Amino acid sequence: MEERVILPETLDEAYLFAAVGAPLKALLLYNPTQDVQTTLACMRALAVMHDTHSLQAYQADKRPEIQQEYAWLHSREALNALQPRVRMISWDGRPALFVHQIRSLKKIHVLELIPHFPQRLVLKGTFRDLTPLTHLSALTGLALLSKHIRDLTPLAGLTRLAQLSLTGTPLITDLAPLTTLSQLSILTLTGLIELTDIQPLASLPALRSLAILASPKLTTITPLLHLPSLRHLELPPHLRTAPEIAQFRQRGILLRFTEIRGFGKRPRQR
Repeated sequence: MEERVILPETLDEAYLFAAVGAPLKALLLYNPTQDVQTTLACMRALAVMHDTHSLQAYQADKRPEIQQEYAWLHSREALNALQPRVRMISWDGRPALFVHQIRSLKKIHVLELIPHFPQRLVLKGTFRDLTPLTHLSALTGLALLSKHIRDLTPLAGLTRLAQLSLTGTPLITDLAPLTTLSQLSILTLTGLIELTDIQPLASLPALRSLAILASPKLTTITPLLHLPSLRHLELPPHLRTAPEIAQFRQRGILLRFTEIRGFGKRPRQR
């Protein structure tokens, strides 16, 4: 990893460190010189790991914020709230790491320390900046579910990606950063309600399965005629009568038209 692991500084990062577990445990042990924010994050990580022994050392810290957190972590309410936000799942029949309720991707690279890290991530939350993903250049699969994503530029360096899914990302209109993904074979775009230009997709030589769903402003699919490896194409129903459809059928491409509702609103700008 290019970025060095230091310490968790937020509650989001605490859950990432907890998911890694033993390889990072030494960083989470009580250190009276740490600031309040870092101390709270380390405590939360240990609590999610159910490491009550290491957590006990924090009881000696007399700062009010630390005492309050220590008491809460031992409450009945905390037992229900401290659920892991990172778990292994099956995505299209292959293992992937699922991270949910995440507001920032900062320090997401620590997940590479998980034994047998699958190099496939499914990220769901309210994050907007994808820059931290540049430290995970070996990823082969990535699914992003956040309505606040606007810029895909950081994905340009993830050249090993074979599968990419963007779901419920209404602010995305520029697919140009994807043109460098020469190994991408499966692409799913769902809920890009402002998308009108798919010309960049014509630069994906390995793309064999493409789904573009819930993109009501998309009117032409001509660029897709230049995809040499395309075998499966799923589109919204309003494109059923597009003039290019006949050419896809002649090439033997499997076509499917799917209507998906619930992606008609843009998020409030902050």
